[in-house]
Amino acid sequence: RVMLGPQEGNFKPAAVQDFLHEEYRVTPQMDRMGMRLEGRALAHRTPESADIVSDGVTSGSIQVPGNGQPIILLADCQTVGGYPKIATVVSADLPRLAQFKPGDTVRFAAVDAARARDALIEREAQWQAWAAGVGFVPAGAADDRDADDRGKQRYHKIDLEDEKQSGEDAGDAERDTELHRARKVLFAHEEIDDAL
Repeated sequence: RVMLGPQEGNFKPAAVQDFLHEEYRVTPQMDRMGMRLEGRALAHRTPESADIVSDGVTSGSIQVPGNGQPIILLADCQTVGGYPKIATVVSADLPRLAQFKPGDTVRFAAVDAARARDALIEREAQWQAWAAGVGFVPAGAADDRDADDRGKQRYHKIDLEDEKQSGEDAGDAERDTELHRARKVLFAHEEIDDAL
């Protein structure tokens, strides 16, 4: 899906219709800056209208140089360009378009701003639904959970040893408490060292 313009007036009306009804093939001349297409050449109104004063471009802009073959600008495109832009791919379709490979074919359908916005809202809702079902775990969280489990096992082991020792030594309860605290601190430091 595309929104026509901003310079579709630089093309013959038949060229705009060809753009919307013909199939274009992705050429091997593609990278993160853009992809060149080949198909029916899009005729400019005049030879002079094939060049414009450089103006701003964005990802999805479709420039058409003098040879009439469209170039779709992608994620790492330049910020200005001097070829007229017949249309711009809607934001919702850019991620899919970026996955095309040389030899793939593409057709364009014109939409207005409201439909482009609705498509973007729908795509964002699909992504949110997908992300909600994934069960996202932040980076390192699994390691933290494993460390917590190891720590619980160590503390549980300490508690059992201390209880056993306390039962055998009915003497100094205060010494047992201090020993227990010291062991917890020692094992807590070992966990930090393990995590690092």
